[in-house]
Amino acid sequence: MKLSIPTIESLLAIIEAQAAQIKQLEARIHEQELRLNKNSSNSSKPPSSDGLRKPPRTVMFHTAQTPLPYKGKRGRQPKRTGHNLLLRLFHYKHDVLRFLHDPEVPFTNNDAERDLRMMKCKQKVSGGFRTNQGAEHFARIRGFISTVRKQGFNVLSAIQAIFSDNIPIPAGS
Repeated sequence: MKLSIPTIESLLAIIEAQAAQIKQLEARIHEQELRLNKNSSNSSKPPSSDGLRKPPRTVMFHTAQTPLPYKGKRGRQPKRTGHNLLLRLFHYKHDVLRFLHDPEVPFTNNDAERDLRMMKCKQKVSGGFRTNQGAEHFARIRGFISTVRKQGFNVLSAIQAIFSDNIPIPAGS
């Protein structure tokens, strides 16, 4: 078995062929990058073709906006509502997404809103409570019903149990 040693001319020819191929590939890559970077703002493509690759509205976007009018000399410069929401979500990201890590935390605060809704309906329908004591009694009863429901007990049997001096206690207590 005899090994053939390539000549310098054959190696130079291979190098030139590879250099030409690299140049062609670089031109194709450049062309593909230009095609990929086109969107509705820099070409005639419709906005629906942008898909999910729209640039996110970051804090820099909001800081670039013209400032809101500021009349007083005290306090901080007011920011736009979108900017305030973005900053709040950024600073409290862990708290906002807590339901992802802790299964005990509900996805929404709908239960808390439901608890307040009955009080507001009572105020709207009857115009409020006649006395503070009546409002306190109503709030205590509604709080008890809400707690019993959240603990998984039957509301009617829990109310009956109170009048028979048999207050329901959750199993974990």
